[in-house]
Amino acid sequence: MSKEILKNKNTTGKVRILCYGDSNTWGYVPETGKRYPAESRYTGILQADLDKLFENRYLVTEDGLVSRTMISNSSIKAGRNGSEHLIPALDKNDPLDNLVLMIGTNELKKQNEKHPGEIGDILEECFIKTILGRMLLS
Repeated sequence: MSKEILKNKNTTGKVRILCYGDSNTWGYVPETGKRYPAESRYTGILQADLDKLFENRYLVTEDGLVSRTMISNSSIKAGRNGSEHLIPALDKNDPLDNLVLMIGTNELKKQNEKHPGEIGDILEECFIKTILGRMLLS
């Protein structure tokens, strides 16, 4: 998609970045189960650094969820299948200029039984192709 079309859709005047992922994006603190403050999460640090470097021309939005997987369904926590929530997240944050994916770690858990090569294949099939397809449609 051309940047001219994106510029016409983007009324904020800022470059929009969505960070989509699991507990790393959410900001999970392992010791407490709570959440790091916004300015301590990687998304907040990214926003602050971009603001300093580019004079507030970027908008970083996070969509992180603890225990989010790529495609595995949890018997403990419902609604954690990231591939099922990707399109709504893209639509909710449209228009986007960039997307950061930080997902796949939970697929390595024993109950999900995925190996790294399989995770790469899932990333390509369920995420990259979906994202590129949405960008072409918008």
